[in-house]
Amino acid sequence: MKRIVTAICVLLLAVPLACSCAQNNSAGTGAGEGRNSTEAAAKAEAWVDNDILDLCIYNTDTLNPLTTSVKHNAEVLSFMYDSLYTAQSDFSAAANLAENASVSPDGLTYTVQIRSGVQFSNGETLTANDVAASINTIIASNGYYKNRLTMIKGAAAKGNRVEIYLKKPTANLNVLLDFPIMPKGGKEEHAKSENNDVLSSVIPGSGIYQLSEYQLNKEIRLKVNRSHHSGTLPYIETVVIHMAADRETAVSMLENSRIDMLTGYAADIETYTPRKKLNYKTYNGCRFVFLGMNTKEKEANTPKVRSAVSAAIHREDILSAGNVNAVISSLPVHPGDYLYSSDTDLYGINQSGAGGLLAAEGWADTDSNGILDKTVLSKKYELSFELLVSADSPTKTLIAESVRKSLSALGINIKIRSLPYAAYQSKISSGDYELFLGESELLPNFDFDDILTLSKLSQTDSALSDEIKDAQNATDSMTQKENYSQILSLYSAQRPVAGLYFKNEVLLCDERIKAENILTLNPYKSVHTWSITD
Repeated sequence: MKRIVTAICVLLLAVPLACSCAQNNSAGTGAGEGRNSTEAAAKAEAWVDNDILDLCIYNTDTLNPLTTSVKHNAEVLSFMYDSLYTAQSDFSAAANLAENASVSPDGLTYTVQIRSGVQFSNGETLTANDVAASINTIIASNGYYKNRLTMIKGAAAKGNRVEIYLKKPTANLNVLLDFPIMPKGGKEEHAKSENNDVLSSVIPGSGIYQLSEYQLNKEIRLKVNRSHHSGTLPYIETVVIHMAADRETAVSMLENSRIDMLTGYAADIETYTPRKKLNYKTYNGCRFVFLGMNTKEKEANTPKVRSAVSAAIHREDILSAGNVNAVISSLPVHPGDYLYSSDTDLYGINQSGAGGLLAAEGWADTDSNGILDKTVLSKKYELSFELLVSADSPTKTLIAESVRKSLSALGINIKIRSLPYAAYQSKISSGDYELFLGESELLPNFDFDDILTLSKLSQTDSALSDEIKDAQNATDSMTQKENYSQILSLYSAQRPVAGLYFKNEVLLCDERIKAENILTLNPYKSVHTWSITD
């Protein structure tokens, strides 16, 4: 049994770092506290080097986290690397290699000053050239991180600063700069293991763990980097990353205690049935489920009608019907986001309140058929809509039925139309729908330029446009919060989509892992606060 010495097994209280990182000059991993180096030195004699965290990667296309297409692998391989910022669980960004940042007046150049004195595990100094090269490598690749950085044209080093050139102004860019920084050119590590095997496939990093041994196509063994610039050391001394053939093998390894944890998306949590007792650790995610509205009759497509539709939906019933692990939100910003304002989230309005919104616009059941109607210039309109749903998702079908029941109770008639995914997607892309049940993976910066595209709402409101522009140029948390309070208020007045919930992410852990808190969006970046018990 792997053990950890009792004397150092006490987990420090995890303290989130500052929300905005632009003005944050403090060093740190950005995910709470592990052991500091002074504590580690004092307890060095008591430490027994046999506590090992076993993980895996699968479908391995490369060991370069910048270019791998597998999200799980990109997150696990981050153990060896630092990033400019660390994306926190509240969607803020904590400074890591970045000391400060600024945005040009046109919002198209984002400049980051790089921390000095940081070294890669091969002894080379990390510079702004390495940062620029890492960004440009991502852009030129087809890897996981590329889809998160589509707004970036490129980057260049300017002394100890990096200029990041944007295709368009982007709000809260720093939370997206949570990718590994590695040497320019991706130089390979040339060290030797105990068996004199050349470690020729793992690129050196500056992270809180560093390469100890690589067994070709079998495992990567990491040890604590006791010289890490943060001065913080993890409780777990050794990490072994096993190389599984595929996702099914990874799940089998978890169930047979060959690895200690696996993310829910890697295990396909919606269909997964565990064969052993596991601890489920929930953390915030960006997958947003919503009701899109595009009714063609303008009388039935007003802000009050859309607000009434949103307000009338019983979201608690939806989560229950679909057996969904999620956080309710009627807005396309996660309620756990430090920029979120609950004052503008109106999902709690009851049926009576929603009915009042409709009555104020003249909707009533004049012919007693259970459907609200309204006559304008001798033309009768009914609140009767078709709701598109993908037939490929049984969960979505259950959710659509729950939405139908909520709206029918208000006098809004809903006919559910279930289509194969390709046909469903085609109708949405062409705008040929009235209502649809949608799902989208939002970026964790929640830039409303992108969100308006999702909801097909153009920036016709000049006040909304101005607030979005201000948010894109803001680098301090106070200004960002003020901007987002106004943005959410203005967006809520239009209510182009009825948000339902954000899916929670899950980390499946062996019972011996003491992982009380996941303080980062990449769960593995919280590892320095974890420990192992018998």
